[in-house]
Amino acid sequence: MDEARRFREELEKRTGEKQLATAMAAILEGGRDAEASWGILVLTDAALRFERPPSRHWTASLLKTHDRTSPPVQPADIVVPLRDLISAAVPRRGLIGRLFGSPFAKLDVSWMRDGVERRETFSVDPGSGLLEELERALPASTDTTPASSTS
Repeated sequence: MDEARRFREELEKRTGEKQLATAMAAILEGGRDAEASWGILVLTDAALRFERPPSRHWTASLLKTHDRTSPPVQPADIVVPLRDLISAAVPRRGLIGRLFGSPFAKLDVSWMRDGVERRETFSVDPGSGLLEELERALPASTDTTPASSTS
């Protein structure tokens, strides 16, 4: 069994949620590409999930420095229940951004948790189909900017 299939089966078993789409993605710490933390963005029938791999990729360890006496701390995975989602938008990019920017699309997400609005920016593989599935899965009351308007 390949790793992608094993990941999907394990996630469905752990969460009880049906996967609609997955994409290679990075969470942009502070909104900047230079401080990206890579993982998998998963859209399920109940949530948008960002899951970091259990181990650090060797290229990431070359780019980030840390104290050799203690391993780097990985932030917790992010789970955004679709019912708590306020907005999911793909900002429109100008000509220069499309020509010289990252081939990945930015996805700005905001949601409510414990009465506080949370925000994150993700860099998402646009060829994965996740952005289009997200647009279809969201309630009509959610503020969205269609993925198709990014061209």
